[in-house]
Amino acid sequence: ADVFIFKSASQDGVTDFDIIADFQSGVDKLALHDRSIFDVTQHAGSLELTLDGDGDTILLLGVCDVNDPAFF
Repeated sequence: ADVFIFKSASQDGVTDFDIIADFQSGVDKLALHDRSIFDVTQHAGSLELTLDGDGDTILLLGVCDVNDPAFF
């Protein structure tokens, strides 16, 4: 299992965009630490997560379930 880590150090005033192409629902985890998900958007078989703060974005390719407990 993979753990993808996003920390407050990522809040640097610049909006970052990360793509995770191999996220496996039910296996992998997003570790948001003191960050939270501000918005979730579905895109043709993928989820785009926008984090609080400076609006960093994570695109999870191939993940469709907005209720996936791996990142909430």
